[in-house]
Amino acid sequence: MEKYRLSKFVKVLICFALPFLLCIPAAAEESPSFQRNRIQHEIDDLSEEVRLRQAEVDMLDERLCAVSKLTARNYLELEEAENRCLTEKERLNTRLRDMYKNGDVGLVEVLLNVKDFEDLLARVSYLQRINEFDLDLFNSYVRKKDETFLLRNDLEKHKMETLALKRQKLEALSELKSNLDEKHDLMDRVNAELLAEIERAERQREQRKREKAMKSTPPGFPVKVVACDVFPYLGRTYSTSERFPSRYKATGARFSGVASWYGNEFDGKATASGEIFNENDFTCASRTLAFGTYLAVSYGNAQIVVQVTDRGPFVEGRILDLSKAAANALGISGIGSVDIEIIEPLDN
Repeated sequence: MEKYRLSKFVKVLICFALPFLLCIPAAAEESPSFQRNRIQHEIDDLSEEVRLRQAEVDMLDERLCAVSKLTARNYLELEEAENRCLTEKERLNTRLRDMYKNGDVGLVEVLLNVKDFEDLLARVSYLQRINEFDLDLFNSYVRKKDETFLLRNDLEKHKMETLALKRQKLEALSELKSNLDEKHDLMDRVNAELLAEIERAERQREQRKREKAMKSTPPGFPVKVVACDVFPYLGRTYSTSERFPSRYKATGARFSGVASWYGNEFDGKATASGEIFNENDFTCASRTLAFGTYLAVSYGNAQIVVQVTDRGPFVEGRILDLSKAAANALGISGIGSVDIEIIEPLDN
């Protein structure tokens, strides 16, 4: 019983799920043109990211340059402090040598040779000032050295951190550039495929034109006019070229407008579709209708069937250019207002 229930549940599930599965379209393969647009977007995004990463690396280089300048200034200030200390030390040594040359050796001699108490105070005060000045100079040098040492450590630490960050940025930049190169290579391949596709399409188009030209009625060749049927208008008589189908059905797509005709200097020349124009055939030119479209054209009491093989007319206010023979069959000598319906050929 449980197996029967499970089987029934699976069948019901399949019945509900199958329509949804059938509605899911298969993944279509990207066309070269669509693939090219997608890759171009990816290249643009990667190029912008490379630009931003390069700007970050350049900013880090500027920071490293500033740190190097501060470090150099730090060394210079310490060197200046050392030079000042050495200068003062040399001056002190000079004074001591002068005192020795003058016989003033040692503090005892200085104190024993005083003239009076005021002289004693002056000498002691002078020696004390010399000692305080040397001590202050030494302490100043020590402080400067300590400050310079701390600043140098901070600068070195900052420099190492900046270098590490720069290495990370350069690695990321290298990877981005590698991805960008791959995208460019892929774009080159897609462009080659797209070019090959365009060339194939152009060859096919030229082949179709040649085939149409071969099927065309030769210029100056007489065209036999025959009657044809257009359903459901069986009570009307339609004239057309012998090379066209003899049975058609109406589509209901109707429109009206001014038609003109062309021939003479265009006779024997290639049309936009590739067919050779024969002014004696039942063809026409339209600005928008697809090549090969059949039209039932009415003017007064006359009806004909023509095929679209060319582009035109290029005069404002006109919708159709008929061949000379088609215009004559309708009785149009210049221009005329015609009724048109798109028709489809039926298998004979």
